Amino acid sequence: GGQMVYVVPLIIFMDNVSGNISKQWNKHYVIYMLNTNLPCKMLDKEFHVWFVMSSLHASPMELMHGMKQSIL
Repeated sequence: GGQMVYVVPLIIFMDNVSGNISKQWNKHYVIYMLNTNLPCKMLDKEFHVWFVMSSLHASPMELMHGMKQSIL
């Protein structure tokens, strides 16, 4: 005992940032993370959104699996 445990709730979200209008070619997914311990007025600020990873080749599920492995 005697050790502090910190819980940091995170919002993890993925976005398809493909440049094409049809989004049929050059699929490009990115994952971002947000610390929800911040006050609400700070959560709206772009500089509190952290870029985590991006891929042109991995599927969304593969990216989320990599994200899960990186925070465990």
